[in-house]
Amino acid sequence: MVYQDVTRNKNLSPAAKGLYAYLAAFCGTSGECYPSVETIIKEMSVGKDTFYRHINALVAAGVVEKVQVVGEDGKFGRTVYHVTHRVVIHDFPFPQNRDTETRESINNNIKNNNKNILCSPDGEREREKEENPLLEPDKKTALVQDKEDFEKIYGIFPKKRGRARAFEYYRAYVGKGRIIGGTRYRLAKRQIYLAVASYVQQMEEAGTELQFYQNFSTFMNKTILDYLPQEGEHDI
Repeated sequence: MVYQDVTRNKNLSPAAKGLYAYLAAFCGTSGECYPSVETIIKEMSVGKDTFYRHINALVAAGVVEKVQVVGEDGKFGRTVYHVTHRVVIHDFPFPQNRDTETRESINNNIKNNNKNILCSPDGEREREKEENPLLEPDKKTALVQDKEDFEKIYGIFPKKRGRARAFEYYRAYVGKGRIIGGTRYRLAKRQIYLAVASYVQQMEEAGTELQFYQNFSTFMNKTILDYLPQEGEHDI
């Protein structure tokens, strides 16, 4: 059974909704299933990149929860998908069906800003709201919004360690930027999401055990720079 809360959501692409329906059929009434990635891509006739792009969208929106099973030997086991049948994040900030917001536009921002990667034009306005939230009492402060957006990104990272420090790095990136090696990196939230998703995808494809994933704080410190969208790459 599928639910209209998901199938009629405008922020999810038709392909992501198709994956939701596929998993829902697997789950039956239990709400959980654990088909392998190989089974899913074979039966849905999609590539791994496409699968990971859409499962990440469903997870970030709250439609699906991924649980990595760790065996008694400490090894990474199968992935269990829990289908919630609801869109928890209605203001999902990383739309999968907006053709105009692609990696190409992000790459152009990176390329055109050598020493200062300015990809968040609304950043300063958000900081003004935080300093004086009474200016727009009906709007969320930048801190509250940053916390909510950070949780959506943190939600797709399997290893739940280093959360507090990672959030500090996150706020620095989307705020005035972080200076690393003489370069100020100021990143858009979508850039950060794509970088995290790319790292997770790489680890999953390599069959990396959970214990060998970096802590999220370590990844957000500097490793994230190695996974920023590069020119010529495809969407995750």
